[in-house]
Amino acid sequence: MADYRDNVVSGILTFTKEGGNSSLDSHNMLTVIDNHQLFGIQKASYLQDTIGHIHSCLNTAANRYDGLVLLERLVSQCSTEVFTANVNTWFKLLLQVLQSHGDVQEKQQSCQILAEMLATSSSFPEINREISASIIPKFLPLLLAATSAWQEAATRCLASCVSHFPGPCRVFRSKIESMMLRQLDRPSPSAASIRCLSLLARLGPSQVAKQMDGWMEMCRVLLSSLNHCLSCLYESLETDEVPTSEENIFSSAPDTEPGRSNILTVRYKTLGMCLQALLGEKHPSSVKIPAQDILGVVCRCLAINYRMLLARPTTDRIRLFSHLPELHKSSLDLLTALIMSCRTQLLPLSDLINKLFLQCLTFTHLDPVYAQERPLSIPREATYSSLIHWLKVVGGVCNLVTEEKELVKEVLHDVTPVADTLKLKGSLKCSFDPPPTKKKKKRGGYQELSEGISSHRKMSHTANSIVTSSALQVLHLFVSRFGDVLKDKIYQDIIDCVVSTIMLIQQNILEAPVPYGSAKCREGLYRTLLACSLQTHPKVASPLQVSLMLFRSGLQDPSIEVSYICQEALTVCECLVHPRAPCLRGPRLTQTTITVHTAVADADLNGNNITTVSPQTSTIQSSDTHNSSETISVTDKHKLESASTDHNSVDQSDRVLSETVAKDPNISSSSVLVTNRAAPESPESVVEDEVTSSDGVDDVVMVDKTAGQETCEEVGDQKSVRTPELVASEVEKEQYSVPVSGSKMVEEMESGEGKIVPSTSIESSQQIESSGQEMRSGEVDAMLLSFVDAEPDSD
Repeated sequence: MADYRDNVVSGILTFTKEGGNSSLDSHNMLTVIDNHQLFGIQKASYLQDTIGHIHSCLNTAANRYDGLVLLERLVSQCSTEVFTANVNTWFKLLLQVLQSHGDVQEKQQSCQILAEMLATSSSFPEINREISASIIPKFLPLLLAATSAWQEAATRCLASCVSHFPGPCRVFRSKIESMMLRQLDRPSPSAASIRCLSLLARLGPSQVAKQMDGWMEMCRVLLSSLNHCLSCLYESLETDEVPTSEENIFSSAPDTEPGRSNILTVRYKTLGMCLQALLGEKHPSSVKIPAQDILGVVCRCLAINYRMLLARPTTDRIRLFSHLPELHKSSLDLLTALIMSCRTQLLPLSDLINKLFLQCLTFTHLDPVYAQERPLSIPREATYSSLIHWLKVVGGVCNLVTEEKELVKEVLHDVTPVADTLKLKGSLKCSFDPPPTKKKKKRGGYQELSEGISSHRKMSHTANSIVTSSALQVLHLFVSRFGDVLKDKIYQDIIDCVVSTIMLIQQNILEAPVPYGSAKCREGLYRTLLACSLQTHPKVASPLQVSLMLFRSGLQDPSIEVSYICQEALTVCECLVHPRAPCLRGPRLTQTTITVHTAVADADLNGNNITTVSPQTSTIQSSDTHNSSETISVTDKHKLESASTDHNSVDQSDRVLSETVAKDPNISSSSVLVTNRAAPESPESVVEDEVTSSDGVDDVVMVDKTAGQETCEEVGDQKSVRTPELVASEVEKEQYSVPVSGSKMVEEMESGEGKIVPSTSIESSQQIESSGQEMRSGEVDAMLLSFVDAEPDSD
């Protein structure tokens, strides 16, 4: 299938060849080329006419700039075949443009194209050798002689040459260094000159060891120059011994003010940026970074603070005080570059780095003013930025938790919104003053009160938003790394501050408290709340339930970014509340089988009653959360129920047990204790004179409550305790009681009418309390005998 861009390219070429085109039409033409990538056609034959037209334009002074613009698009979009076939021709054409006395704009455009071509050609070995031998030696003298009008573009091209072709640039090292130092010794040096100076460390011999020596030599020179600047700035302020160095890459600073301190401050910032670029550059081999020396420079700069300068103010100290925020910010940026370069290898120096952060936060701690930018916010924000990189790189092994109290105090100071306070001042009149001679006109009370109050004030709803956003990032990382090991009061203070601030924002969403009018601050606040919800502190309750409510309300935030953060956090929290898989520590269902051996009375051939043992089994399913066995105590007691229903309800499990045990008509006036062997005996289930068996079957102990001599009977594999009164009671019951199916009943005769009362009431000793007056078994026996005397023929 033919590429549609072939016809478009021919149309663009025809349009370019026509004369009298306006700049607007040319701009539209370039937009079409960029949008459709017209020069990206794979077949080189379709671009031959376009390449020929570009070459003719470059050779003509009138159309040279149009040819450079088209060549820039062609170099960036063309295929490998087109580039390798024409790159040498393009280098020669660009060399002619730089050698001509053309326009400055043309030379800037030529340097930009040349830098891109050098970066692309370095990946082709054959082209690389030809450029190193014949092209670079011709270009470098022209770039070094660039005028101030296009010197910055020439510097970027020099940086590309040094980076990709260090061999042929080694001869011009001293000239390149002199040119870079002249550009750096300015109030605002360019980023290209800073990068080019840091790349000069590569211009050594081809051996790797020598390249390492060149890098370390450049680092040593920069550190020496930084110490020299600090010695000039902090003269007569430092009491401790400091490293002195006379080596400086810049010329000597003036001896008189006011230019001295300003020039030294600019040089310190420039040298710091050069060292940052040197630390950030990728090296062909590993290098030895002098971390302690760099930290020494940082500590020396941060040792002089604002309180020291204002304690004994002089003219020089006030002048230095004005430059101190810039010096501190430059040192903190250098510390950040060191952290990103060395990473976990800085752990032996973690205590020193932690103290540096707390020291900077303490020195810049000032009470804010409502809706106004805070003083010293620049070094404070730089401290937070460096601390963010420190926490991201080393995580929880930086031992920052030892300084938790001071750090959390400073962070919460920046996170908490400032309350808008209104102070009313009144004049106190002395009682000695004589009364006024003239009568003053009376005014209304509210009118007099509102004279000094105005609802219109100059305020910024996003004041200090950068500092607050950085502080929230630090708090988020700090809670994520150390939340489970923080002290309970400190962790609770963090949760209270975050939750109360979010609630305050949601109550006033249209006029959020300062500085939470910024969406970035609200986003950081919700991220911190999510971190608090995900942590499991051993002594502080998780704010998970509150977080669900706050995240749902946060979905209505005006900012789509904040709303999206709340949606993500809500999804995470709901997965914690409603997990998609069973929890490993959740409740487990256990099954307990209870075997109760009961005595059943049967009649033999002679009419005598024979007591046999009939085992009955009841199965109870329960939820075992703590992996502990259960002890079930079932007590069968005689109760006389009155007309009033004044009894407690019985558990469902006890009802099942009651129906099982109550099927035996011969169990009465006895206590049945069923004990699980795996569980320890609870105090409620201990029955006196208990006899246990040695096998694994549950024990059934029958004890008569009346005092008397005890007897034991063997029932199957178990023993039961029987007293003489119990034996006599059973004989009497065999003669006078009538078994009723389902439960044992006692027939009470009242006025010739029989009233049936259940004789067994099964209840759990752990759940059911006695709700009526219990009768002793001896009294029950006496009552039964009286019933027998009253109705001897009841059988």
